[in-house]
Amino acid sequence: LTYQRLGFELDHYDVHDVPHAFACDEPLIWRINLLGGGRLWGIHERFARLPTIQQFMDENDWLFREGFNIGNRANETPFLAGMNFLPTKALSDKGIDKAQISKVTETHFELPRPEELYQPPVMVIKEHLSLPCAMWTESKLSFRHEVVGVNAGSDKAGLRDFFETFQSRRDTYSFLCLLRSSRALMAKATAILKADIGALPYPERDVELRLSFWEQALADDLKSSVGDYVRLGQNSGLLRNSATSAQVAHYAKLYCKMLGSVYKNLTFGKASFFDGVICQMFHFGDIPESEMAIEESGRQLRELVHGRCGDVIRTNRVVRFYDENVIFIAKPDRLRYWIRSTAIRDADDTLSELHQQGY
Repeated sequence: LTYQRLGFELDHYDVHDVPHAFACDEPLIWRINLLGGGRLWGIHERFARLPTIQQFMDENDWLFREGFNIGNRANETPFLAGMNFLPTKALSDKGIDKAQISKVTETHFELPRPEELYQPPVMVIKEHLSLPCAMWTESKLSFRHEVVGVNAGSDKAGLRDFFETFQSRRDTYSFLCLLRSSRALMAKATAILKADIGALPYPERDVELRLSFWEQALADDLKSSVGDYVRLGQNSGLLRNSATSAQVAHYAKLYCKMLGSVYKNLTFGKASFFDGVICQMFHFGDIPESEMAIEESGRQLRELVHGRCGDVIRTNRVVRFYDENVIFIAKPDRLRYWIRSTAIRDADDTLSELHQQGY
């Protein structure tokens, strides 16, 4: 007989302290912790205090609606019949593909939406994580409910300003949608909701949306790899692939930069690659003699990082140990453990440990 062993994996970076009040009152904390937690929650809180796109739309009395839904065809809607129609797939990061524009052939709709929504000029935003958007000024243009339309009536200059501002902020907005959307990473990995777009921050000054170097690192990792890791698990690139020397170097540089404001003489040395384990050395001041000793400790490191607890539990440890002016960090060689997000978490943990030891 063949038995299939089922299990799940938790590692150091999946463990987060959640205050009781957060567990009761902040349902979003669980999603953010799933995506990395820690400093991500602080980013969410900072942006959550800013005015939103939905508030801007309400204050200016602009139309901010999804397009029509055919549904059960309960309402006869003559104004939509024969109107230019934008297929959802025709709106991409490159804008509108005019060659795909056709005509509405239906005459009855469940939710036709106000006729004013389709009047030019109209801005269209696709309900997709990359937030494709475009301005349309040539004619009336209809679209389905997977696209959100913004119509400012006679305020054409205001709509143009909003469009250009939205475009300039798309990278940050995409990161926030992935962080907070209840729909992203579900059945359709890149789909979001109109409410997610409306909840995006819309401050007057761009500087309020500026990301620091470490916030940008978290955003880049979340968009490039962590999202797939959460969705695909063992089949994701973070667990299939081992870290390269260049990727470990990026990790080490950010680790030093995070601690550099406190320990200005911290730098990193060479990384040692063993069978399934990588050990990265950091040192304060001069390069120590112990750099060579680590090369002779491969077997012990493997046993320390990879262990078993009985027949059903396997452990993969994240190990930090200190020797004089040296810090060694040893972890499994999977890329999951050596992205820049983990450098930030490891730096925070190191700072806490050094503070406890009186440094």
